[in-house]
Amino acid sequence: MRTKVQFLLADLPINVAKENKLKKVTAIVIDVPAATVFFQTVGKQFFTDAGLEMDLVAIPPGQADLTPQMSKIASDGDSVAHIIGDDSLCIAALNGLKTANFDGPRTVLNNCVNDNVRKAVGATMEGVIEASPSPVGDPDDPGQQLMKAVIDTYGEGDIDPGSALTNNMFMTMMGARTALDGLKGEVTPASIIAATKAMPLEELPNGGGLHFRCNGKAFELTPAVCTRGTLRTTLDEEGQPTLPFEIVSDTPIPD
Repeated sequence: MRTKVQFLLADLPINVAKENKLKKVTAIVIDVPAATVFFQTVGKQFFTDAGLEMDLVAIPPGQADLTPQMSKIASDGDSVAHIIGDDSLCIAALNGLKTANFDGPRTVLNNCVNDNVRKAVGATMEGVIEASPSPVGDPDDPGQQLMKAVIDTYGEGDIDPGSALTNNMFMTMMGARTALDGLKGEVTPASIIAATKAMPLEELPNGGGLHFRCNGKAFELTPAVCTRGTLRTTLDEEGQPTLPFEIVSDTPIPD
């Protein structure tokens, strides 16, 4: 079962570009195949269909000073800067955009929003728009409360409830459990696949109100994707989400 990766990579910057009447998205992406391949292949169609130009700026792993690339983005005209990478890239890109006096919208995925980035970037995070599959940082969300209760009861070692990895793993395991509630008879690879494909539309565990269904119809180009929506928030000067998270693009998945 795959979650909302494709939509996190495209929907957020597309929506922000349209809201700001911009015609271009610049994807600032760590230069590894797992990160760049989407923008080099199927991702192009997302932006084309939305009537937007998309520029890919691939950053070599480990490059700490992104001033040359960020200065070029700032001088190339109005654009959304969409940042995808690990902590070091997020820090370098956000600081580099500030140094270059970039004044356009900045969007990130939830892996960019953690204490390491907050400490290194500071108030520069204010106004950054985040896409996340989970409402990380919302103490009133039932999924967050359940995850914390599971960690407190069964967790061993240092499990960070605020990390993207922790939330994604909890969502994946609980999502698999939900999908297999209808499994009957012998447990085999074939029966697991059949039960997963036959599941009805369900609320995504730890998804902040998002829904999922794994019948291959969430997005025809990638049938392993089970969700359509994402969560969105704008960060404050401390890099914390504005609550509650907004649900975006969570349209029903048909039979």
